[in-house]
Amino acid sequence: MNLLTNSSFDIYGTPSFVGWHVNDFQYVHLSNDVPPGAQEYSLVLDNSIDTEVVLDSLPLMYQIVPMPPGRHVYRLSFLEKTDPPDLIESESVFPVLFIGDSLTYWAGAAIASDTASWGDLYVVNSDTINVVAPKSFKLCFYHPKGDILGAKTHFSNIKLEVLN
Repeated sequence: MNLLTNSSFDIYGTPSFVGWHVNDFQYVHLSNDVPPGAQEYSLVLDNSIDTEVVLDSLPLMYQIVPMPPGRHVYRLSFLEKTDPPDLIESESVFPVLFIGDSLTYWAGAAIASDTASWGDLYVVNSDTINVVAPKSFKLCFYHPKGDILGAKTHFSNIKLEVLN
């Protein structure tokens, strides 16, 4: 079960950020460039040459997701591609997952083989978490400083799942 609200970035076929908090629309867009068999829209985040990643700074966008009580196995997964295709990890966008204010997972960026193809499904290590008190995940998208102005990273099929 995907815990994310509107992970397909559309409402009845119309592009939408409903469920997501976007802090800077200058760098956040939706596109109909999606992998085969995927939802109608993908998330596109632009690199900036003037910003550096600081995890206590404001993310480009995020979603807060309540965690169901009890002991569960969670998995974060997504498809990704970069444009241009030869972006190195330090120049592409990445999602970061927090539990409350604590960093839980760091998902490094994938590198696609060309601008027309999507990378493999990236699964950030699944983990068992025991939730006793009400807690929430916060899935954040940041972008680091890069040398390529106008470079983009696309995300599709973003899932935060409870596996059991």
